[in-house]
Amino acid sequence: MKSIVCILFCGIFYLPAVFAQPANDDCLSARLLTDVSGWCSSPAQFTTAGATSEGYDRAKCFTGLGDTDADVWFKFVAIGNTVNVNVVGAVADHAKGTLRFPQVVIYSGNCREGLTEVGCFSDSRGDNIAEIFAALTIGETYYIRVDGKHNAVGSFQICVNNYNAVPEPSGDCATAVVLCDKSPFTVPTVVGTGRIRDRLNETCLEGGESSSVWYKWTCDQPGTLTFRLKPVNPSDDIDFALFLLPNGLEDCDTKIPVRCMASGENGGAPLLTWINCTGETGLRDGALDYQEVQGCEPTDDNFLAPLQMQKGQSFALVINNFHNTGNGFSVEFGGTGTFEGPAPYFKVSKLKLPVDTALTIWNTSSFKGKIVAYEWDFGADARPRTFRGARPPKVVYKSPGKKSISLTVTTDRGCVVTKVRSLFVTAKPPKPPK
Repeated sequence: MKSIVCILFCGIFYLPAVFAQPANDDCLSARLLTDVSGWCSSPAQFTTAGATSEGYDRAKCFTGLGDTDADVWFKFVAIGNTVNVNVVGAVADHAKGTLRFPQVVIYSGNCREGLTEVGCFSDSRGDNIAEIFAALTIGETYYIRVDGKHNAVGSFQICVNNYNAVPEPSGDCATAVVLCDKSPFTVPTVVGTGRIRDRLNETCLEGGESSSVWYKWTCDQPGTLTFRLKPVNPSDDIDFALFLLPNGLEDCDTKIPVRCMASGENGGAPLLTWINCTGETGLRDGALDYQEVQGCEPTDDNFLAPLQMQKGQSFALVINNFHNTGNGFSVEFGGTGTFEGPAPYFKVSKLKLPVDTALTIWNTSSFKGKIVAYEWDFGADARPRTFRGARPPKVVYKSPGKKSISLTVTTDRGCVVTKVRSLFVTAKPPKPPK
């Protein structure tokens, strides 16, 4: 009898802790994300358990019949023109929570005056992962709404990477995207290979390319290079090879492998014997090996030693999704070395000005090569809003608030870099009484 009473008594106090209403259950109480450059929450840090419907219109992609929209909300201020939001729940073998059939939508606007969808995705197949990309206006506030289809509730990990978009990836070294700074970015999908079957059998990637992309760069300031590759789906096996291009970016025929990563699943063996060879990979401080071959040895950890770059040296990086699922990955660079590229910059006549006051902008970008395009975005409620060319016109803002101006420059080699500066627009002062 005592046992029965204890179970009932304890259960009464246990349930509210499990199903307590999340603090970010409503748009008005959305959790502010202050770091959105390659940021991820901890696994299972957030949950939709206990969430309620607040009466907002259903997102267009939330199509589950009878769903009650038990959702939670996040918000952030855009620091780049593109965002990738990734919600991971009960993914097989690499679960980041318990949520099944996650759904995610991104809104512009605000909770009181109205929200406008800018992107939406619903996991209808039961992959238990939802990923979305959207184009943003730098400096604007955006809202993220997370839900579960079929009234599913549970914990999840959320990742947000807000960055300035790089050109579409190439499957060949010869036409690889040239990187000219170490800003993080995300590749949405990786499908197939290029036209040229690059000789990867001479590296640890003995099976060659399955779904691959290439990137190239030239070192500017000498120093170390580290990077982290994070698969969108934690179950995917991401491999890579890093090459020195002794004759420069244009010559991919003579490339020398300097790092190679192919470790992964030990076929037929228990997951615990090769789990260290899954998930994130790259070069990191503290790692000592230059290569990890296929399979997973006891000393493998999916990371290789940093690279020491010298000024003027060129490199090529091929990234391959061994599982050929089509899923992409995110890239974050580190280390003390830098990439050669243009330095976009501009000055403004005022950092604080009233509404309807003309702002003068001077382009002071520099590059020892050739810049072939200048693209400006002057921010919300600017007149004009955008401009192409080296000499921007005067700009007027029609609403008060913090504004962000971005300048994106492109070189003749396809290198793209963006510079952002912010200013503050005040309300027009009242007219003096007559």
